[in-house]
Amino acid sequence: MITFEEFKKMELKTGKIISVENHPNADRLYILKIDIGGEQKQSVAGLRPYFKPEELLNKTVVVVANLQPGNLRGVESQVMVLVVTVPLAGSSPKGTVTDEAGLPIPMAIGTQAGLPTESRSQASKNVVLLVPEKEVPSGCLIS
Repeated sequence: MITFEEFKKMELKTGKIISVENHPNADRLYILKIDIGGEQKQSVAGLRPYFKPEELLNKTVVVVANLQPGNLRGVESQVMVLVVTVPLAGSSPKGTVTDEAGLPIPMAIGTQAGLPTESRSQASKNVVLLVPEKEVPSGCLIS
């Protein structure tokens, strides 16, 4: 568990995906260039099993903008794209939210899906981008 003070350090921003490339060393990874308000950042994200490049291009997404950069299969990742992972029927939910009718929907907030584990198999989930409800400029802070 993290404290509220630790949570406040996280910088969530909107970003527009301006390019999508296949990772040269991984079948599940894309290399995304993301404009986060006049500044371009790179994300290595495990979204290939779930999205075609044209479905991601020009999409406004939510990113964690102040992570320490890391390497995924030899390519630097500077920001983390947030997604919602919705377990399919028969799989184990990690949390519960409700739909418009107030009925529970099992789901878990995912981050960079590029690090597969046994509990995150493509066959057991549906991945949805976490996107703003309305059009907003790149670089907007999320609070």
